[in-house]
Parts: sequence; C-alpha cells; structure tokens
Amino acid sequence: MRFVVIGDLHGVKPKIYYQTYDAIIAPGDFCSSDKIRNYMFKVIEERKKDRNYDKEWYDLVGKRRARKLVKESLEIGREVLEYLDSLEVPIYLVPGNADWVYQSKDWNFLNKDYFEDYLIKGLKNVVNCHEKFVPVNEELGIVGYGLSSNPELPQHTEDMAMLTPELFEKKEKEYNEQKEILCEAFRERRKGKFKRRVIFLSHNIPFNTNLDIIRNKKTSRNGQHRGSLIARELVETYKPIICIGGHMHEHFGACKIGRTTVINAGFGENVNVWLEINDMKKKVEFYKGN
Repeated sequence: MRFVVIGDLHGVKPKIYYQTYDAIIAPGDFCSSDKIRNYMFKVIEERKKDRNYDKEWYDLVGKRRARKLVKESLEIGREVLEYLDSLEVPIYLVPGNADWVYQSKDWNFLNKDYFEDYLIKGLKNVVNCHEKFVPVNEELGIVGYGLSSNPELPQHTEDMAMLTPELFEKKEKEYNEQKEILCEAFRERRKGKFKRRVIFLSHNIPFNTNLDIIRNKKTSRNGQHRGSLIARELVETYKPIICIGGHMHEHFGACKIGRTTVINAGFGENVNVWLEINDMKKKVEFYKGN
C-alpha cells in the first residue's frame, strides 16, 4: 500500500505532490478556527487564574456571532473535504479538535457531531476511523483516535490547578472509558481470518516525544509536552507498525517509540508524507513544498 499523509489543514486545501498512490491519510482539523482561537485561549488564561471561571469562548463573543463563526468554519471545512473526496481514492481520517464534535453540553447548538452529520456526510471516498478498527486490506488496518488536543489527564502544575477534585475524578473516569473503547478497536484486528497489522491514526501525537513539545517562547508553556497520554499508552501496549498524528503544528518529522514509527504529519497545505508498506518493510519520506 502507498499512502500520502497530509497534515492539519485548518481551512486550506492541500497540495498533493505525489502522482500515484492508493489512499490518503489525514489526522483531522479540516475546519478553520482562526477567528475563534483567540477567544478560546482567553478562556484558558482566565481558568488558570480562577478554576471556577465558568464562561466559554462563545460567551465572550456572544452566541449570535458565535453561531455565525461556527457556520463559516464548517462551510470552509466542508469545501476541504469535498476536494479530498474528489481525488477518487480512499481518504482515511479522524476528526480533529477543531472539527466541531460535541463541543458544549451547555449550548445545544454545539452539542452535536457536525463532523459526521455535515462535514463528511455523503462523501463516498471518506472513511471515518474514529474509535474503530477499519480494514484496509487483508494484511493492514487502521485504528483511529480523533479529537484529542492535550494530555487527557493533567501533567503540569498549572493544569492541575485548574481542576477541582470533582473535575479531576471526572477526567480520570473519561480517560479510562476512552482508553477501553480504543483497546477494543485494537482487539478487533484479531477477529476473522486475518490478524492485521495496524496503523494508529491519532489526531494528537503521543505524549513525551520530540514531536509534542511546544516551541513558542511567547507562551509560558514553551518546552512542555502536550501530546496524548492515551495515544502513548496504546502505542506502548499494542505496538502498531505506524502511529500518525498532527495537532502540534511546529513539528514535521518522525521518531520511534519501541518498534513503532511515530509521524507528525505537520501543518498546512504544503506538507506531504509518503508512507509505503510492503510486507514487513515500511518507507517514510517527508516532503515540504514552497
């Protein structure tokens, strides 16, 4: 199998620099969030000062304008996905944290899965791998884990300070539930006639590698690891042949966790990763256009 892996897009259509390939893999974040991101960061900063701060980004914007911004974001993301669908090869993907999946329990407008119900609806070549095992052929399959944007449990002092004991207990429960769903997806590869090797497609990179470190001297989080704890644990447990992620925009490259090659697919329209899997051999090539 020959795959082209694209990175986080955030509203731009990717350039595909390879001519012949069997499928495309994408780790999510198809929608634009440029007009919303600053408000989200503002909420995070306020919660660092006061863990009882209960406003959301749409409270700061106002729900009328927030609704308009979300709809614009969705329309842009849909255009990107329609373009990918038009390439007439399978598009294996997961939703990113910017793709509007149940983002609020307090506002009905955002308590929906817009990824399934709008962004990829009716697209014949798009395969959503989130929380499931998807066979690719008789020897290979994909397990997907979308949405994750940070360590699922706090790993840094300021993150712990933002949580009450009740919220921490809730997060711990959610962590274990999410991990079990994905463990079951990995176990699916053993069912049937074939025991397939696995590509693990995670929106976020596994925690504590050289691909999940924040590189931004303007933030107090500079130097922190912000990858997914669940992704790290699953890679160490199930040893997939490849783990593909994105989310951490400042990185574009690969590292190893045991026998697993971990790929950060990068950010923007100009990055491609060539992934070729032939029997037990794998070839990985990184290409960045102008």
